[in-house]
Amino acid sequence: MGNRKILIWVALFLLWGCTAEEEIWSASLDIENQEWSYDDPLTTSWTAPSDVPGSHLLIEVVHTPDFRYQNLYMRGNFEIPDHDFKQKDTFSVQLATRNSGRWLGERISDHQWKKTDTLMTLPPVSKGETILLSLEQFSRDSVIRNLSQIRWRLIEAGTAE
Repeated sequence: MGNRKILIWVALFLLWGCTAEEEIWSASLDIENQEWSYDDPLTTSWTAPSDVPGSHLLIEVVHTPDFRYQNLYMRGNFEIPDHDFKQKDTFSVQLATRNSGRWLGERISDHQWKKTDTLMTLPPVSKGETILLSLEQFSRDSVIRNLSQIRWRLIEAGTAE
């Protein structure tokens, strides 16, 4: 009986210690005809309806199994004008394993895969302040095909992803 109580307490402690992610905001940017060209930046903005402590900016890439590359290379512009926060960065989201080419992330249908990556931690934002986001692709081809959506997500810093 004593071991059973210990197991129950351990299970409760583990459940209590696992924090679910708290999504603050998200925006989905559909890619027309599943084609994204160099000269077609994806942009969005968000104004905080209340104070937001530090947060993580995530990106979700939705693609078809016919996407031709292992990585998606991008340039991002991230700005919070009221904070004089400006960051430009180049980064890639790895969509497939290096050796086997197996898709990473989550299969969401027979024709779509979703890969999520954390891009950065943003500073606290006060009610009424706006975050500006812009994204360009710079892969090998000037037009990349078989991408259907880019989704931005903002979650509270300290929550799991």
